[in-house]
Amino acid sequence: MKICIIGFNHITVNLLETYKDNSVCITQNILHKDFEYEFVYDDYDNISKEFYSEYDIIIMSSYNHDNHYINIEKFTNLLNKINKQKLIYFSSAVVYVYHNKPVEYYTENSKRYTTTDYNIVKNKIDELVNSCEHKHKKIIGLCLGTVSGKSIIKKKKMSIINQIMDNYYCNNKINISDNLYKSIITLKDLYRVINTIINNNEINKGYYNISSFEINTHILNEALLKYNIDCEIYNDKIPNYNFYLNNKKFKDDFNFEFLDDINTHIKTFI
Repeated sequence: MKICIIGFNHITVNLLETYKDNSVCITQNILHKDFEYEFVYDDYDNISKEFYSEYDIIIMSSYNHDNHYINIEKFTNLLNKINKQKLIYFSSAVVYVYHNKPVEYYTENSKRYTTTDYNIVKNKIDELVNSCEHKHKKIIGLCLGTVSGKSIIKKKKMSIINQIMDNYYCNNKINISDNLYKSIITLKDLYRVINTIINNNEINKGYYNISSFEINTHILNEALLKYNIDCEIYNDKIPNYNFYLNNKKFKDDFNFEFLDDINTHIKTFI
């Protein structure tokens, strides 16, 4: 089984380590040449249909934050280049979230919103996958909660837990918003999710909410206090994008159990 990974980042680096003998990574970032993986240094949009045809699994983890709408064009081109391969791509819980809307549990069938460029693009990509032209293809979309965890590749905009622990070790101080409600997917559980999909030959299409556990201000504060980490809770007047994801569909379809909880996750930072 050969795997093509598009994008080199905090999510894909461990996948490359796991599958380093039978994978390639397409990236434009030449700063990663010190890593001993097989790289193709190019825009994935420039890669030919013939190249992609050599791989059984394609994992799409590349997003241009400088020009949101170019992602639609490039993803469309990628869909047109694949046929028999299984494509795994990452969506985001932002598709369900309306600015400062009261928190609720979202299922894969929940109402979607198009209030920002980012969630407009994510919604459009999900629509493309389900269009008549591509509905017969092997495509699995993962709607991710807030991705959290330690990685040798630093993400520019870190998750809330990564930010909090970074702040604690740098400044010995933690501030938590009193308006915090999030579903978290840990990197450890996310790797297990992707590996499960790769090794499952029966389910080749679907869209799934992916989260390990939920946090709110109280839950996070209690978990940190177990490690004698004091927090200052402040009144947050800035509207937040809060959400909880219902992950039952993935657990049922793949007979999967998310193993991390807030306590085991915090422990990985201590």
